[in-house]
Amino acid sequence: KENGYRNIILSNHIPELPEIAESLGLMELVEICITSAKVGFEKPNPQIFRYALELTGHPEELWMVGDNIVADVGGAEAVGMKAILVRKP
Repeated sequence: KENGYRNIILSNHIPELPEIAESLGLMELVEICITSAKVGFEKPNPQIFRYALELTGHPEELWMVGDNIVADVGGAEAVGMKAILVRKP
């Protein structure tokens, strides 16, 4: 955030994730916490990614960073987002 990046959490399930992120102090680093429980669509459904795109207003600058090739990368790329797959070393 302090470097001008807008950080968003986009997660399947866990309806209480925004409260968990807040209690861990993560919301100081994150602007928005979106869960499939709130939106009604799970990754890789394009609708949850479109919802994130609508909230940011700058889809060309939005990157999805995730650990699931289908849900995170495939879902993001289906709506034209750039994506990075992170794997454990």
